[in-house]
Amino acid sequence: MHKDTFLQVIESLHEQYTQAQLDALPQYKELMGLHMDLMPLLPEELREKLSRDNSTYYAEFRGQKIPYNQYLKMKSIMGKIDNLNKVILLAEIKL
Repeated sequence: MHKDTFLQVIESLHEQYTQAQLDALPQYKELMGLHMDLMPLLPEELREKLSRDNSTYYAEFRGQKIPYNQYLKMKSIMGKIDNLNKVILLAEIKL
């Protein structure tokens, strides 16, 4: 998919739905995750432009509105923390 088309799809979704509605869609999370995963493969100047553009999309995280690219990073970190907590609980049960 051409980069402009990819961004147009994201922009179109933001025009049609609220952020809360988008956050409830697993497909949207996948789309934005893919977008963030592909960013390192882009040339530096395009990556900087898209990072700025991505920061215009907001999501709510723990009661605060943050740029979507930060939201994705925070969700990833929270997932890792949850996994670590599960490991700790299992270790405590075995003791």
